[in-house]
Amino acid sequence: MEHLNEGFDICYKCGKSQEYGTMTDITHIGFDIYCDKCHDKIMGAVKEGNWPRTTTFYKNLDTYLATAVAEGFCEGENATEDEKICAWQWLIDTGRAWELQGFFGRTASDLISAGVCDKPFKDKKEGGDKIG
Repeated sequence: MEHLNEGFDICYKCGKSQEYGTMTDITHIGFDIYCDKCHDKIMGAVKEGNWPRTTTFYKNLDTYLATAVAEGFCEGENATEDEKICAWQWLIDTGRAWELQGFFGRTASDLISAGVCDKPFKDKKEGGDKIG
């Protein structure tokens, strides 16, 4: 019965449980922890410059939802840290961050400077923004 008092981590992506303290926190912002398998997949996408652009959440964003998540109102009230990063990256990629009120452009620039978000991804073949 002493095992009941021991903690377990639960992977944010797949739900797998593991002994407490053995999973990895990718964002270092929240408590989104990942098992080794999911961590390797996510970090592979990050290294290739695809995350968060390949996520379903990112692909389903529009200006309203992205701003709601970024500011934390209505639909964005309970957004995870990963969803917030996706929303900010979407606002940056579409250029909306600099079309909205000044807070968005300043915050987007700060997130890029801090390495949380990337500069807008340009598709070199077409010369335009490549979204998803």
